[in-house]
Amino acid sequence: MYDKVRADEKVLEQAKLELERREIELESREERLLQAKGKLTEAIEKHKGRIESTKIAAEHNEKLVQQAVQKRDSAEAKVLEASVALQSRDVAIARPIETNTKLTVVVASLSREKDSLMMRPPRPSTPQLPMN
Repeated sequence: MYDKVRADEKVLEQAKLELERREIELESREERLLQAKGKLTEAIEKHKGRIESTKIAAEHNEKLVQQAVQKRDSAEAKVLEASVALQSRDVAIARPIETNTKLTVVVASLSREKDSLMMRPPRPSTPQLPMN
C-alpha cells in the first residue's frame, strides 16, 4: 500500500509539474499574443494615418485638377475671344484693302483714259461744216 501511495504521489507530482509547464507555456503564449496584438494595433494606427494622409493628398490633387480645368477653360475662352477678334480685324482690314484695290483700278483706268486723250490730236474749236 505504501508503494501504491508513493506511486500515486509520484504521478501526482508529475501531473503538477506538467500543469506548471503548461501554465508557463500558456503564459508565454498569452504574452506573445499580447505583443502581437500590440503590434497589430500599432500597424492599424499607422495604416489609418497613411489612409488619412492619402485622403488629404487626394483631396489636394482633386483641387489642383479643378484649378487646372478652370485655367484650361479660361484659356480656351480667351483663345476663342482672340479668334473672334482676329476674324473681326481681318474683316475690317479686308474692306479697306478691297476698297483700295477698286480705287487703284479706277485710278489706273482714269490714267489710261487721260493718256489716251493726250495722244489724240486736239479738236478744232469751231465745228467744221461738211463739204458739199
